[in-house]
Amino acid sequence: MLRAVVVRVDNELPPGDVRSVWELIDVGELGVAFENLCTQLYEYDVMVDAETKSSLAAIGGYLGLDLRLWERLDG
Repeated sequence: MLRAVVVRVDNELPPGDVRSVWELIDVGELGVAFENLCTQLYEYDVMVDAETKSSLAAIGGYLGLDLRLWERLDG
């Protein structure tokens, strides 16, 4: 599911930031990848659609992460 979210927002973030998230996913650092993705989406003021935000909430909840990571995203 995290990979699908990265694919959806790929064009909204700088390639280096997306590459970093992919690398973290590939080595199994899902929590860090998720945190970095949410931080980048917030810092670049990316408008996240409802489906993406819902997916982020599901992933963050599953990983047991702070809900402020995705709740602060506009959508």
